[in-house]
Amino acid sequence: MKNLFSNLIVVMALSFMIGCSSDDGGTPTSTDFDAPTVSAPTISNQPFDAAGVSVSFTVSVDADLTASWTASSTGGITLSSTSGEISGTSVDLTFDATASGAASITVTVMDSEGQMANATAVFEVEEEQNTISVTSNI
Repeated sequence: MKNLFSNLIVVMALSFMIGCSSDDGGTPTSTDFDAPTVSAPTISNQPFDAAGVSVSFTVSVDADLTASWTASSTGGITLSSTSGEISGTSVDLTFDATASGAASITVTVMDSEGQMANATAVFEVEEEQNTISVTSNI
């Protein structure tokens, strides 16, 4: 009887361990995928009225997922595009500087599992240079 009871406990323990295996073939969860990453570029100071300046944020998304991006700016920066789908390893933006002072561009990436990452590039837009031409009464 002792031997039967011991065997029964061993069988139950093995059944429990097999049943609790993490590789159950079920539906993957967001923790089964790598979270996206975003790295901001270093942007040098920009002159007032700079136009068509290109910057690239480096992104990484799990190969089994799709992802989209959004961009926002502060400090008189006008972005040519503010959203799109991730294709490759970078988000390429073009901007114009329309006011002097501190400025920033933030890119946020969200994958198809709802995982998010963002990065912000901070830079300065230099003051407008005023040129006064004196042509008479000197």
